[in-house]
Amino acid sequence: TYESVFTKVVFYGPGMLQNSSGVQPAAEGHNLGLHQQLTVLKALRENPDYDGYLWSGDDVWLNYPMVLSAMNFSRIWLYFGQPPRINYLSEEKFLHNTPWLNWAGKHGIPALREQMKAIPQKYLRRWEHALGGPDRVISTTADVNYLPRKYVEDFIAVCRHLTVLHCEIMIPVTLRLIANNKEDLQYFMNPVYLWGDKRKTPDAFWKNTTSFLHPLKLSDVHMRQLYAKWLEQSKKQFADIPLSYNLKCSK
Repeated sequence: TYESVFTKVVFYGPGMLQNSSGVQPAAEGHNLGLHQQLTVLKALRENPDYDGYLWSGDDVWLNYPMVLSAMNFSRIWLYFGQPPRINYLSEEKFLHNTPWLNWAGKHGIPALREQMKAIPQKYLRRWEHALGGPDRVISTTADVNYLPRKYVEDFIAVCRHLTVLHCEIMIPVTLRLIANNKEDLQYFMNPVYLWGDKRKTPDAFWKNTTSFLHPLKLSDVHMRQLYAKWLEQSKKQFADIPLSYNLKCSK
């Protein structure tokens, strides 16, 4: 599906796959997905000089007809939630600000506090200015992100210092750090998270304006059928809207 839209599609995972267009995916171990930022780094280094890089997990359904029609390709894309959530680096605060246990784990805030010491000062100054203090950090997800080429060098420069962090801490933190200001960012509209009983009836929560759904396990036949149905509906709705996804290799 994605092959008909993007210049190049590459798969990273524990095994090798081969698709109909001959795109040869690459395998990369990333601690069962916990450190998938290592895979993102590998993909950026192995595929240089593209105008931009869009990535998502294998359990994400991306409504690309809507997303590619609505998003700005000169900006960094991430999901920040409404209202945006902020966590804290100080131990007495962060545990009370989120129910997500990984913040307190060895790949969470304790590791971030330690690894921040190696981050170049220009990014830390940007961090403090953007979030209102050096003890604050954004709290969001990393299910789908987009990085324009002009930010790749900065992403790699910061990311290489944060490799032991949980990917859903490291990737949003890095994307926010490398943005010069809030105008460099664009947030996904109307994502749907299928937690709990929502997974039993995903069709009840999908709309043509949904940017992405997570988790949606494509190993499930019923989920694949829903995927195909949603995609066709979305293609019809956005058929007359010019898409801005011409992500060509500039070599």
